[in-house]
Amino acid sequence: MVELRRRLWLTLLVGLLMGPGCFEEGELGPGDVAGSGDGASDVQTAPGDSSTSPPVSGTPCLSDSDCFETGTSLCGPFVLCKDFVCTEDPATATNCDTGDPCVVGTCDPATGACSQEDICGCVMADAALTCGAKVAWAASDPQPPLTQVEGQACGQPYGGGVKRVWRFTAPSNDPVIIQSTGGAIASLSSLVSPQGDCEPAACMARGASSVQFAPAAGATYAIVVEHLDPITPDSFELTVACGASQVETNCGDQIDEDFDGLVDCLDPDCLGLGACPDVTETDCSNGADDDANGLEDCDDPACMFAPSCLQQCQQQISASCGFHQGLTTGGGKAEATDYVCGPAAPGKEVVYGFTTNTPKTVHVKSGAISGGVYVMKSPFGEENVCSPKYCEIYGPYEAYFAAQPFVQYFIAIDGPAGQDVSFNIEIECFDS
Repeated sequence: MVELRRRLWLTLLVGLLMGPGCFEEGELGPGDVAGSGDGASDVQTAPGDSSTSPPVSGTPCLSDSDCFETGTSLCGPFVLCKDFVCTEDPATATNCDTGDPCVVGTCDPATGACSQEDICGCVMADAALTCGAKVAWAASDPQPPLTQVEGQACGQPYGGGVKRVWRFTAPSNDPVIIQSTGGAIASLSSLVSPQGDCEPAACMARGASSVQFAPAAGATYAIVVEHLDPITPDSFELTVACGASQVETNCGDQIDEDFDGLVDCLDPDCLGLGACPDVTETDCSNGADDDANGLEDCDDPACMFAPSCLQQCQQQISASCGFHQGLTTGGGKAEATDYVCGPAAPGKEVVYGFTTNTPKTVHVKSGAISGGVYVMKSPFGEENVCSPKYCEIYGPYEAYFAAQPFVQYFIAIDGPAGQDVSFNIEIECFDS
């Protein structure tokens, strides 16, 4: 394409330089034409004549210049001289298609350069998801429309797949499980703007085929489904279940149906069921491998939430909506390291306690260039238990979470080992 453009511009330049010598002397009158003077029919239309038309395919030619017209679009396709005939070459057309259905590419005729326009925004389905709902979607369905969501969601970047979004408003604080088949649920995030923005930093849960979360009553969430195929979206079905089961109902689906923090074989409900062993670690501090699985005490996943195995963190400062403070982690404690919701942070952390009397969507910004924001929730029935094992939300610079009334949350600003992180924490709240 570069060589073709070079040839066309050189031909134009030669034509301009040689033009005056190619005409008979004297001025041209209306309807007069300039030629070789031999009466031949190969005449040239007077410059500026409005009847001038570009050469068309099929016109005889000796070179590409005979087929070139000033003002020809550099986007192509170009008319070239092939076998002494001006012929349009489709291969010379500029293709600005990116293959992304959310991006429309256009070519600038003056330069031949491509530009792209994103035509997808965060557009929700017309019908919202509800508890007990089952929604089937096929690739041919127009609803919900394509949407564009980019950035880090729950610590992982979105892929290049087509995305669609449903809205879900929690009727109560009961736990919610959303499952899909055929597609991949990329994230579930709290909506904090009246426009219903799909804010990736608001990610609360993410999974390949299911997500589960504890909502705040009345809060609205975006269910983002990212298709497995980036170009051709697949069909899928979404199911919504509200309320925790009394026991683990499926011991091989990677879902914590009873919301006790123990998934599948780690839950005592699954002892001896399916692929789960019929024994478990009975004592997490006796120095013995009780279930003979090669993992002793706190190294055994069954002891993950045992009090003797929990890393503890300590609240140092009380915070509330509208709180802001500039500080460094140098005055904190290096007690919380292995967060289950994000990367390990072996450095010192500063921990803020947070509670609210009404349901709120909370936006925490650290203002730091390193480290991270970790949101932990004290487990049900236990007060003021701060541990990275109970971490629910992580963000490298900011995090959103749905705060339930009178529940104790802990917000940790944590960082790498041996590094004091300077930060300026801000806490903003929105009514759910």
